[in-house]
Amino acid sequence: MANLLDLLNERIVLGDGATGTYFYELGVPLNHCLEEVNLSRPELLTRVYREYADAGAQVIETNSFGANRIRLARFGLDHQVGEINWRAAQVARDAVKGRRDVSSADRSGRFRCATPTANFRPMTARPFSASRSARCSMAAAT
Repeated sequence: MANLLDLLNERIVLGDGATGTYFYELGVPLNHCLEEVNLSRPELLTRVYREYADAGAQVIETNSFGANRIRLARFGLDHQVGEINWRAAQVARDAVKGRRDVSSADRSGRFRCATPTANFRPMTARPFSASRSARCSMAAAT
């Protein structure tokens, strides 16, 4: 298996994109917490992940962009940080299970291979969260 950074140096690696915009197109209300979809509508999340994989995405990012205590508190969901992040990873992994060369990733930069034959190894990167506390909450959940 190749490291993701090595693969990026060798060839183009396709990822998903505009998941939030696609949720809106599929009927999720504009002011709804998109990470809450992980809990309330996992079948919609599965559909989105599979459609991206079917379109050729090799990396599927988990639906956890704003899944930290600070952002989720705006929706009264700060007590569910762990569950929301765990479900995002679980649904992404299950949605692409059995596919070669498709991996799921989260905002921390960690990649989870969907199958033992996937061509990605974990890599480390700095998280894109608002604070160290929020990052620790997300990391503890995954």
